[in-house]
Amino acid sequence: MSKKSIMRCSVLFGKSASLEKESGKVISKDQWSETHVHGGGGGGQNGYNSHVHISSTVTDKSKIWLKDPDGKEIVWTLNNTDIGGREGHVVSMAWLRRKNGKKAYGIAAYNHNLEKFEWWNGGLSAPLSPNLLFWLIFLLPTALLWVDYLSSDMATSDMVIFSIILFIGGAFSALIISGLFLYIRKLLFSLTYKKQIKTFLSEKVEFTSI
Repeated sequence: MSKKSIMRCSVLFGKSASLEKESGKVISKDQWSETHVHGGGGGGQNGYNSHVHISSTVTDKSKIWLKDPDGKEIVWTLNNTDIGGREGHVVSMAWLRRKNGKKAYGIAAYNHNLEKFEWWNGGLSAPLSPNLLFWLIFLLPTALLWVDYLSSDMATSDMVIFSIILFIGGAFSALIISGLFLYIRKLLFSLTYKKQIKTFLSEKVEFTSI
Protein backbone atom coordinates (compact mmCIF):
# COMPACT_ATOMS: atom_id res chain seq x y z
CA MET A 1 0.00 0.00 0.00
CA SER A 2 1.47 3.33 -1.05
CA LYS A 3 1.55 5.84 1.77
CA LYS A 4 3.73 8.86 2.33
CA SER A 5 4.20 10.73 5.56
CA ILE A 6 4.29 14.41 4.76
CA MET A 7 4.93 16.11 8.08
CA ARG A 8 4.85 16.02 11.83
CA CYS A 9 2.14 18.43 12.89
CA SER A 10 2.53 20.19 16.21
CA VAL A 11 0.01 22.70 17.55
CA LEU A 12 0.29 24.33 20.98
CA PHE A 13 1.10 22.54 24.20
CA GLY A 14 2.97 19.56 22.78
CA LYS A 15 0.21 17.91 20.75
CA SER A 16 1.61 16.21 17.66
CA ALA A 17 0.64 13.56 15.12
CA SER A 18 1.74 12.05 11.81
CA LEU A 19 -0.07 13.33 8.76
CA GLU A 20 -0.13 10.75 5.94
CA LYS A 21 -1.51 10.55 2.42
CA GLU A 22 -3.40 7.56 1.05
CA SER A 23 -4.55 7.37 -2.60
CA GLY A 24 -6.66 5.03 -4.66
CA LYS A 25 -9.00 4.56 -7.59
CA VAL A 26 -12.66 4.18 -6.58
CA ILE A 27 -14.09 0.69 -7.23
CA SER A 28 -17.47 1.15 -5.56
CA LYS A 29 -19.17 3.41 -3.07
CA ASP A 30 -22.08 2.98 -0.65
CA GLN A 31 -23.83 5.85 1.12
CA TRP A 32 -26.58 5.76 3.74
CA SER A 33 -27.94 7.65 6.74
CA GLU A 34 -28.49 6.43 10.29
CA THR A 35 -30.98 8.15 12.61
CA HIS A 36 -30.57 7.85 16.37
CA VAL A 37 -33.59 8.88 18.44
CA HIS A 38 -33.09 10.27 21.95
CA GLY A 39 -35.89 11.07 24.35
CA GLY A 40 -37.53 10.63 27.69
CA GLY A 41 -40.39 11.65 29.90
CA GLY A 42 -44.05 10.80 29.55
CA GLY A 43 -44.31 9.17 32.96
CA GLY A 44 -46.26 10.47 35.92
CA GLN A 45 -48.72 9.76 38.68
CA ASN A 46 -51.88 11.12 40.30
CA GLY A 47 -53.22 12.34 36.97
CA TYR A 48 -50.03 14.21 36.03
CA ASN A 49 -47.98 13.24 32.99
CA SER A 50 -44.63 14.83 32.28
CA HIS A 51 -43.79 16.12 28.81
CA VAL A 52 -42.13 13.82 26.33
CA HIS A 53 -38.91 15.21 24.88
CA ILE A 54 -37.79 13.57 21.66
CA SER A 55 -34.77 14.50 19.54
CA SER A 56 -32.88 12.76 16.80
CA THR A 57 -29.38 12.78 15.37
CA VAL A 58 -28.76 11.89 11.74
CA THR A 59 -25.33 10.56 10.73
CA ASP A 60 -24.45 10.35 7.04
CA LYS A 61 -22.17 7.40 6.41
CA SER A 62 -20.23 6.25 3.39
CA LYS A 63 -18.04 3.24 2.67
CA ILE A 64 -15.67 3.51 -0.27
CA TRP A 65 -13.70 0.63 -1.82
CA LEU A 66 -10.56 1.56 -3.74
CA LYS A 67 -7.44 0.07 -5.29
CA ASP A 68 -4.23 1.77 -4.25
CA PRO A 69 -1.36 2.49 -6.71
CA ASP A 70 0.11 -0.98 -6.06
CA GLY A 71 -3.18 -2.73 -6.89
CA LYS A 72 -4.15 -3.60 -3.30
CA GLU A 73 -7.79 -3.14 -2.29
CA ILE A 74 -8.48 -0.70 0.55
CA VAL A 75 -11.65 0.63 2.16
CA TRP A 76 -12.50 3.96 3.76
CA THR A 77 -15.42 4.36 6.18
CA LEU A 78 -16.43 7.99 6.66
CA ASN A 79 -19.00 9.77 8.85
CA ASN A 80 -20.62 13.05 7.77
CA THR A 81 -18.02 13.55 5.06
CA ASP A 82 -18.08 13.04 1.31
CA ILE A 83 -15.16 12.84 -1.10
CA GLY A 84 -17.50 13.30 -4.09
CA GLY A 85 -16.93 11.66 -7.46
CA ARG A 86 -17.82 8.21 -8.73
CA GLU A 87 -16.38 4.85 -9.74
CA GLY A 88 -13.07 5.18 -11.57
CA HIS A 89 -12.13 8.52 -10.02
CA VAL A 90 -8.74 8.85 -8.33
CA VAL A 91 -8.90 10.29 -4.81
CA SER A 92 -6.37 11.02 -2.08
CA MET A 93 -7.02 11.29 1.65
CA ALA A 94 -4.99 13.00 4.38
CA TRP A 95 -5.09 11.01 7.63
CA LEU A 96 -3.99 12.11 11.07
CA ARG A 97 -2.64 9.04 12.83
CA ARG A 98 -2.57 8.05 16.48
CA LYS A 99 0.76 7.49 18.22
CA ASN A 100 0.33 3.71 17.80
CA GLY A 101 0.33 4.23 14.03
CA LYS A 102 -3.28 3.22 13.39
CA LYS A 103 -5.27 5.22 10.84
CA ALA A 104 -7.56 7.51 12.76
CA TYR A 105 -9.03 10.72 11.39
CA GLY A 106 -9.54 11.83 7.81
CA ILE A 107 -9.19 15.60 7.71
CA ALA A 108 -8.99 16.34 3.96
CA ALA A 109 -9.51 14.72 0.56
CA TYR A 110 -8.76 15.56 -3.05
CA ASN A 111 -10.57 14.22 -6.12
CA HIS A 112 -7.99 14.29 -8.93
CA ASN A 113 -10.57 13.92 -11.71
CA LEU A 114 -12.73 16.80 -10.48
CA GLU A 115 -9.78 18.79 -9.06
CA LYS A 116 -11.90 19.22 -5.93
CA PHE A 117 -10.48 19.69 -2.43
CA GLU A 118 -12.49 18.89 0.72
CA TRP A 119 -11.46 20.01 4.21
CA TRP A 120 -13.14 18.75 7.41
CA ASN A 121 -12.48 20.73 10.58
CA GLY A 122 -14.54 18.23 12.56
CA GLY A 123 -11.89 15.57 12.00
CA LEU A 124 -9.43 17.67 13.98
CA SER A 125 -11.41 17.63 17.24
CA ALA A 126 -10.14 14.31 18.63
CA PRO A 127 -6.47 14.60 17.55
CA LEU A 128 -6.14 18.19 18.80
CA SER A 129 -8.23 17.96 21.97
CA PRO A 130 -6.45 19.03 25.19
CA ASN A 131 -4.17 16.31 26.48
CA LEU A 132 -3.37 15.06 29.98
CA LEU A 133 -0.85 17.86 30.60
CA PHE A 134 -3.60 20.45 30.11
CA TRP A 135 -5.85 18.86 32.74
CA LEU A 136 -2.99 18.35 35.19
CA ILE A 137 -2.09 22.04 35.03
CA PHE A 138 -5.67 23.12 35.74
CA LEU A 139 -6.93 20.48 38.15
CA LEU A 140 -3.97 18.97 40.03
CA PRO A 141 -3.06 22.10 42.08
CA THR A 142 -6.72 22.63 42.96
CA ALA A 143 -7.11 19.00 44.04
CA LEU A 144 -3.94 19.10 46.18
CA LEU A 145 -5.05 22.29 47.97
CA TRP A 146 -8.50 20.81 48.53
CA VAL A 147 -7.13 17.59 50.06
CA ASP A 148 -4.67 19.56 52.23
CA TYR A 149 -7.46 21.78 53.52
CA LEU A 150 -9.79 18.87 54.33
CA SER A 151 -7.05 17.22 56.39
CA SER A 152 -6.35 20.40 58.40
CA ASP A 153 -7.90 21.44 61.73
CA MET A 154 -9.54 24.49 60.08
CA ALA A 155 -11.99 22.40 58.08
CA THR A 156 -15.63 22.83 59.10
CA SER A 157 -18.72 21.26 57.60
CA ASP A 158 -19.75 24.52 55.92
CA MET A 159 -16.28 25.12 54.55
CA VAL A 160 -16.07 21.53 53.30
CA ILE A 161 -19.29 22.01 51.30
CA PHE A 162 -18.00 25.35 49.99
CA SER A 163 -14.69 23.79 48.95
CA ILE A 164 -16.50 20.98 47.12
CA ILE A 165 -18.60 23.54 45.23
CA LEU A 166 -15.44 25.50 44.48
CA PHE A 167 -13.70 22.39 43.14
CA ILE A 168 -16.68 21.51 40.91
CA GLY A 169 -16.72 25.11 39.67
CA GLY A 170 -13.03 24.86 38.86
CA ALA A 171 -13.58 21.65 36.91
CA PHE A 172 -16.46 23.24 34.98
CA SER A 173 -14.28 26.28 34.19
CA ALA A 174 -11.51 23.99 32.96
CA LEU A 175 -14.03 22.30 30.66
CA ILE A 176 -15.01 25.64 29.13
CA ILE A 177 -11.37 26.67 28.75
CA SER A 178 -10.53 23.33 27.09
CA GLY A 179 -13.26 23.97 24.50
CA LEU A 180 -11.78 27.38 23.74
CA PHE A 181 -8.31 25.88 23.65
CA LEU A 182 -9.45 23.25 21.14
CA TYR A 183 -10.99 25.94 18.94
CA ILE A 184 -7.71 27.90 18.93
CA ARG A 185 -5.73 24.75 18.12
CA LYS A 186 -7.99 23.88 15.19
CA LEU A 187 -7.81 27.43 13.88
CA LEU A 188 -4.00 27.51 14.07
CA PHE A 189 -3.75 24.06 12.48
CA SER A 190 -5.94 25.15 9.55
CA LEU A 191 -4.01 28.37 9.03
CA THR A 192 -0.67 26.56 9.18
CA TYR A 193 -1.28 23.37 7.22
CA LYS A 194 -4.41 23.61 5.06
CA LYS A 195 -2.69 25.07 2.00
CA GLN A 196 0.26 22.67 2.32
CA ILE A 197 -2.06 19.67 2.59
CA LYS A 198 -4.05 20.74 -0.47
CA THR A 199 -0.84 21.08 -2.51
CA PHE A 200 0.43 17.69 -1.42
CA LEU A 201 -2.85 15.85 -2.03
CA SER A 202 -3.17 17.34 -5.51
CA GLU A 203 0.16 15.86 -6.65
CA LYS A 204 -0.30 13.32 -9.43
CA VAL A 205 -0.72 9.69 -8.36
CA GLU A 206 1.17 7.09 -10.40
CA PHE A 207 -0.43 3.64 -10.60
CA THR A 208 1.95 0.71 -11.09
CA SER A 209 -0.90 -1.83 -11.10
CA ILE A 210 -4.71 -1.78 -11.34
